[in-house]
Amino acid sequence: MAGRRSPSRTLLAADVGGTKTVLAVFDAGMPRLPIATRTLASHQIRDLADDVAAFLSEVPGARQIESATFAVAGPVFNGSAQLTNLPWHVEGSALRDRLGIARVEVLNDVEALAWSVPCLGDDELQRLGPAAARGGVRAVLALGTGLGEACIAQGRDGLVALPSEGSHADFSSQNELQDRLLLQLRQHHDHVSVERTCSGLALPHLFGFLRDGESQGHGEAPESHGCELPATPEIVDAALSGRSPLAVAAVELLTDILAAECGNAALRWLATGGVYLGGGLPPRLLPFLTSPRFRRVFEAKGRFSSLLASIPLFVILSPDAVLRGAAWRNANLP
Repeated sequence: MAGRRSPSRTLLAADVGGTKTVLAVFDAGMPRLPIATRTLASHQIRDLADDVAAFLSEVPGARQIESATFAVAGPVFNGSAQLTNLPWHVEGSALRDRLGIARVEVLNDVEALAWSVPCLGDDELQRLGPAAARGGVRAVLALGTGLGEACIAQGRDGLVALPSEGSHADFSSQNELQDRLLLQLRQHHDHVSVERTCSGLALPHLFGFLRDGESQGHGEAPESHGCELPATPEIVDAALSGRSPLAVAAVELLTDILAAECGNAALRWLATGGVYLGGGLPPRLLPFLTSPRFRRVFEAKGRFSSLLASIPLFVILSPDAVLRGAAWRNANLP
């Protein structure tokens, strides 16, 4: 845990994801820099309220916390959420009562990421392609364990962030390779969503799909990899180093699907303000995302290709953007 002096008024922000959970205390007047943080492996958490209470007990001034925002990886209804990739139910009223915090808000983690976008500096963004930033709705996608989508726009009374579950809409293949992927997935799933093909959880399956049926031309025989699929970090490392053509092909397939979905999000939200890619994977995949191929797939929307060519694409480089968005939202609640 990192720490600094105790401020006069503090707030709690939490990023509850499928892989890790990050807790942070912020000065309400400076919601950009945390006073103290703790990172937990989500699969090791048995009781979220107990872990939060243990963290706060070690933070000077934490007793002065009057509000908390929990950004969770799942849809939120009436202040509670069932996480998509964890067997957890997070309920704001229960956390409020157990932690003794007067106001607890639960919001979707990609909505929290959307709240961070207006606060990010130029050095925290990597632009993909030549299109320049301008006004309008901004679409936000988060690629990590799963895939999340949201947007942020200027409303009548200020900024409004809108969550969505767009990544659980139908996957639409873009070419013959993706046609075969879709057919293969339909053998195992009644519904094939975008997230089934484009997420940290999906990447090992993409690798296995290419290994078992599409490996010809990648210079690697299926039997050379054995039956067990490598984990996502292994595939990413092998692709970035170039030591596995099959890993490179799997990541290219993932990023092609991601680019097409970024284009879909731009059309759905009419995101003339740009499309912002966050989450844990995009900063690691920059060599693939900065290639002309990614932008070309993003813009390939037939009659609307010229519109897509005018929309800027960014990768969010800040590792704590969700936390900062949750803190900013918390500090500015009416």
